[in-house]
Amino acid sequence: MSAAYDSNPPFIEPVTRERLQAYLKRSWLKRDSTAFNSSSVALTQTSAYYSGLWESRSHLLDVTSEQGALARAASCKDAGVRSVITLVDTQETFQPNPLVVKVLADHERRTGQSIHYQALDLQGKILYAGVPSKEFYYQPKQKILERARAWKQEKNALPVAPSTLVIEQLRNAALKGMECHFGTSNEETRYGAGVRADDTIYFAGVYSSFDHRLNVHAEMSATLSAVMDGHQDISWVGIVSTKFKDVPVRPCGCCLQFLSEIQQKTGKEISIAAFASDTNAYEVSTLQEYLPLTWHSGESLEEKTRRKP
Repeated sequence: MSAAYDSNPPFIEPVTRERLQAYLKRSWLKRDSTAFNSSSVALTQTSAYYSGLWESRSHLLDVTSEQGALARAASCKDAGVRSVITLVDTQETFQPNPLVVKVLADHERRTGQSIHYQALDLQGKILYAGVPSKEFYYQPKQKILERARAWKQEKNALPVAPSTLVIEQLRNAALKGMECHFGTSNEETRYGAGVRADDTIYFAGVYSSFDHRLNVHAEMSATLSAVMDGHQDISWVGIVSTKFKDVPVRPCGCCLQFLSEIQQKTGKEISIAAFASDTNAYEVSTLQEYLPLTWHSGESLEEKTRRKP
């Protein structure tokens, strides 16, 4: 069992700053250094789900550590988060991020479970403690996701089986990911993804947002789980959707950009297997074939300096 998926109740194995500090080092940062970094843990009745910060070169695909931890809980069908604790590494004065407030409130909105939020600095000083949905301006009405209430917790990672075709394993993982799609209604289209990282296949569904802008797509959520478990060598991505029953689904532009940034950073080619949900139809392409001319924000001064002989 990975360090990120703790099956012991958090009261038996207390959350420590040292463990959160370890996840600061797993944050996926745009540059070698940053003015702000954070790691978070989402605590449910039985488990703890950790995540660092995810920075995108486009900024539009950033995922806060709090949302990353919540998405990891949902991908394990354990959405009843009771508490989120964040370790903050910054020299700036801390104030709760309005986007984080919204993400926490929107999670509560679907589970009916209030989330206590606490932020600490590197020395353990409490910077904020409270229930944001009861203290701040954003207090939406509940919209319970009944399907999530029926979930039974399971780990969202499977070992690669050498005797089985990787395509078959990716399809099965993507279908399992589709089951843990954390949507905004009980009737919406569901997406799922399977991601091979080293010798493990991670799966996840979409972690949706009510404003449809803060969504963490299935490919992104599964990849985040892999990276936060310490596996950055992403080689395969499989996707499926209830919307595409007879023909293969295609990855969206956001996910192509997200994956291209990973490929640029690791130098490992990524292949994408797209599946139909109700038939055996599928197609395989490389990320380069989907996105031959990738966008890059350019090197920072520190990166250029490091490359000089």
